[in-house]
Amino acid sequence: MCRLLPCVQVTNPIETFRGALNRRRDETLASLPAFRAKLRDRKATYGGRDLVKTIRPKFLSRGDLRYLDYVCSVLSGACRRIADRVLEDKGVQAFIGLTEGELRLCLPRPLCPDPMAFARFDAFDTPNGFQFVELNGEVPAGPGYGDVITETFLEHPLIEEIVRLTGASTVPTSPPVLDHLLMAWRAAGKSRKPTILVTDYLDVATLSEFQILVERWSMAGYTCVLEDPRNLTRQNGRLVAKGVPVDVVYRRLLVNEYLERENEVRNLGDASAAGEVVMVNPFRSKLLHKKVTFALLHGDAIGTDWLSHEERRVIKATVPWTRKVQDAKVPDPDGRMVDLLPWAVAHRSQLVLKPSDEYGGRGVTLGWVGTESEFESALKTALSGDWVLQHRVSPLEEPFPLMDDGLTEHTMTVDIDPYLHFGRVHGVLARLAAGAISNVTSGGGQVPVLFLPED
Repeated sequence: MCRLLPCVQVTNPIETFRGALNRRRDETLASLPAFRAKLRDRKATYGGRDLVKTIRPKFLSRGDLRYLDYVCSVLSGACRRIADRVLEDKGVQAFIGLTEGELRLCLPRPLCPDPMAFARFDAFDTPNGFQFVELNGEVPAGPGYGDVITETFLEHPLIEEIVRLTGASTVPTSPPVLDHLLMAWRAAGKSRKPTILVTDYLDVATLSEFQILVERWSMAGYTCVLEDPRNLTRQNGRLVAKGVPVDVVYRRLLVNEYLERENEVRNLGDASAAGEVVMVNPFRSKLLHKKVTFALLHGDAIGTDWLSHEERRVIKATVPWTRKVQDAKVPDPDGRMVDLLPWAVAHRSQLVLKPSDEYGGRGVTLGWVGTESEFESALKTALSGDWVLQHRVSPLEEPFPLMDDGLTEHTMTVDIDPYLHFGRVHGVLARLAAGAISNVTSGGGQVPVLFLPED
């Protein structure tokens, strides 16, 4: 049983956590096998490996949450207008590298037309505040994991004490996904209770999260089916999964993955194009999923006159300078016109080179790692494809006691990734990394977020 302690005003939650852990170190160490087993039983695994590496949550304030909600709503409004521009402007389509197949999927008007129905901005907390480095425009992973991890933490005596000491609270991430799937269904003019399909290839590392969501939404009273898109059929004007006609599709299959096997999965796309299902996200999410979207926000190809004063202010404050790799003159981060390629080589220590249409840290070149010639070679290779340069951010680092090392503290960087549903924030994903790239795919662990009351 936890000691009953009064809630006190907390100025440093990390020190509060450290003090509580020091008081409870022996019992916490003894509790770790059962704690980890409970996480595994609740499917907090990624590709069969443990998703959680530490017993410490990430702390944010309720003020941070409100701030994230505001700036993300401003950015999402600008991004939606970019999606409209891309859909209408062949020049911008070519600039972002939109393929013929991607455009073909985006053209039919879906029953859920919002290209950012579900999205996630990936950010770091820095000395200059939150900096958004990427937009996950396709349906982002993690909300199912987030709730089972948070619930498991809250049941641990150490975290129970932290909650009592700090007055911290949580924000669920999976119920809002269901709520907004239903909102998309109602917005499409539907009134009956829908059957929900969760679909992706069932050999992916995130299969356990799909199972979490299906279990929870089924417990909420909805018929939910998890099925591989290759096994879907169409019968009598309905999309059918495991013999069950479905109405709403929670699409976790990426557009690129759909196109790679289109002949095997086309029933999904054909049903969406025919208006037989409300698919969230629609294929139009691909219009924003490319990293070059942030270059457009900074004025590449389309300038900035279309942005409001407040949008320009928020972009400058929260989105690091980003430009498409091309042999051209562009404004540098200080607004001076420069020849991009030689300038990038000279300033590589402050730059990150990224493929525009990859995820999980694939293909990323850190300019401060390796030699100048290696960076110059990577830059030349990037000219033949769709790549972006982004100004380096300096994430704040925090100590986390790792379970695999006897709760010894290790310095980690933390991704702060707010989930957006129709332009508003509904929970935050936090991921850890010991290196410069923080994501689950490359081995970073996930932790719950506790929100502290404001003074």
